[in-house]
Amino acid sequence: MEEFNALPWGRDSEHSTLWSIAMNAKASCGPQSDPEFFAALDKLFAQYPEAADKYAIKCMTLELDILKIDFRKQVGVARIEDGRLITEYVDRDPARSADCCTFWHGECILECDPPWLGEPH
Repeated sequence: MEEFNALPWGRDSEHSTLWSIAMNAKASCGPQSDPEFFAALDKLFAQYPEAADKYAIKCMTLELDILKIDFRKQVGVARIEDGRLITEYVDRDPARSADCCTFWHGECILECDPPWLGEPH
């Protein structure tokens, strides 16, 4: 935790509070908490190795439990800035084009504005 206190946002900011909550939270997802699910995924990924290389499984604890994102109303928009991946959660806009997505329950919840496509849509 000492390394964290040395970061630019300091120990009394909103970010440090969220970080502390996240770091002290018990693991609520992953192979240890959902072994049958991950065993089934291992079999599925083995069955489709080329597709498996394109996908990853992500725990949604930070978004749902810590940040309280309502994905029915909001969507994450990710961009690369100064070598960092930045995600902002904004109100859904049906006019917005999602050139790449993270899907959750069949719905896009994280869009990206890839720099190779020019200006954000």
